Amino acid sequence: MMVEKISVWAGELAVVDKPCLLEAIGLGSCIAVCLYDEIHEIGGLAHIMLGHRPENTREEINPLRYADKAIDELIKEMMAVGSKQYNLKAKIFGGAAMFSNSIFRIGDQNIKAVKEKLAEKKIRVIAEDVGGKKGRNVWFNTEDGTVVVGNAFGSTKEY
Repeated sequence: MMVEKISVWAGELAVVDKPCLLEAIGLGSCIAVCLYDEIHEIGGLAHIMLGHRPENTREEINPLRYADKAIDELIKEMMAVGSKQYNLKAKIFGGAAMFSNSIFRIGDQNIKAVKEKLAEKKIRVIAEDVGGKKGRNVWFNTEDGTVVVGNAFGSTKEY
């Protein structure tokens, strides 16, 4: 039986309470935050672009682009379908330095913001593949909580 596949693009999130494959394709400095509640078999993925909303940005800019808002919303939506926050475990991927001469180090800032927010919410990070210089694709199987990460060079690893 083929399970449904849902693509989660930058600034989006998805939550499912059934076996499904959530994918985030083309992660550079972006981060895929995968939350899983194995007791209730609920999974969610947020595709985060930036750590925090810059002060001078308009409010109507999509808040799910930012780590703090996206993680809050991901937890809220998972709880709405029966998850308990104390059951959640996190796996995080991405945050690459795609441009070696960048002064902004967006990937590093994203990693820091995601880890800080998860710590604030008391959600343990049980697996990660972050930083480096390579882009990634992520496939999160919500049936068992496994995540397969592929890079631009064709290698894959399961977390």
